[in-house]
Amino acid sequence: MNRLTELVAMLQAVVGEHVYPEVAPEGTPTPYATWQVISEVPENRLAGGACAWTFRIQVNVWAERFAEARSFADALVNVLPVAWCVSMRSSDRDEETTLYRQVLVLMTLDV
Repeated sequence: MNRLTELVAMLQAVVGEHVYPEVAPEGTPTPYATWQVISEVPENRLAGGACAWTFRIQVNVWAERFAEARSFADALVNVLPVAWCVSMRSSDRDEETTLYRQVLVLMTLDV
């Protein structure tokens, strides 16, 4: 299983089936999660291609209440395997939708 497939499975275990790359469809019921790859850095070798990739992935957990968004983000952090780490966390409220968002930037190595 590659790391992006693993991420989607972890997110679905936390928020349910509503997990989308980059943007959720308009009218998606909460809670839901969106994700996007921020960077993919190859670990190059002298001969041959990259033997591993380091990924930085932004995950956004959306909910109608702050505590709910925070709870889902905490649940995601608690199910992260050893190969994943949280490099940044923040929160905000979207003016247009009035939804609360927990932002996690995750890092992992895919070998």
